[in-house]
Amino acid sequence: MKKNINPSNISYPQPIALVTCCDAEGNDNIITIAWTSNASRVPPIVMISIGGEKYSYKLISQTKEFGLNIPDSSILEKADFCGENSGEEINKFEKAGFTKIDSNIIRPKLIQECPINYECKVVDMVKVGGGNIIFGEVVNCIIDDSILDDSGAVSVEKLDTFAYLNKGYFALGKCLAKRGFSNKQ
Repeated sequence: MKKNINPSNISYPQPIALVTCCDAEGNDNIITIAWTSNASRVPPIVMISIGGEKYSYKLISQTKEFGLNIPDSSILEKADFCGENSGEEINKFEKAGFTKIDSNIIRPKLIQECPINYECKVVDMVKVGGGNIIFGEVVNCIIDDSILDDSGAVSVEKLDTFAYLNKGYFALGKCLAKRGFSNKQ
């Protein structure tokens, strides 16, 4: 039996990302977010949502750039730490023990420990309810070749990423079927 509940989006699993940003002087910050998605294939545009007037939102609003770093499960504790603490009060790169790597195009640093790093330039920002949706064009992508399969595509199994749901982190990685499988009968 199904029942009505209060309107909510808590039952939708969301991939975790570590967003890097910096102020005008180049002081870097990291925010852990679960509200990310692709918005366009051509040009490649991603979107992130940051609630309220968080420090990272202010930084991205000023510089119009951010790094989208996709973690694997080996750095789950560090990712959680960056989501539970404010960059206004601490240096998250130092406290979490992340290694900064230079970006090729944007000013914010990227995270060495993340197997996928996207460099993004803001193309639009929209306030929706209590959130701020930021659309970023991917201007460069850096991928650790250890997560690529034989064809050069990202292997979700090798990536070993995770999602957030109902205040918990959950493993991903098992492919249930390939797109279009239902038409192959």
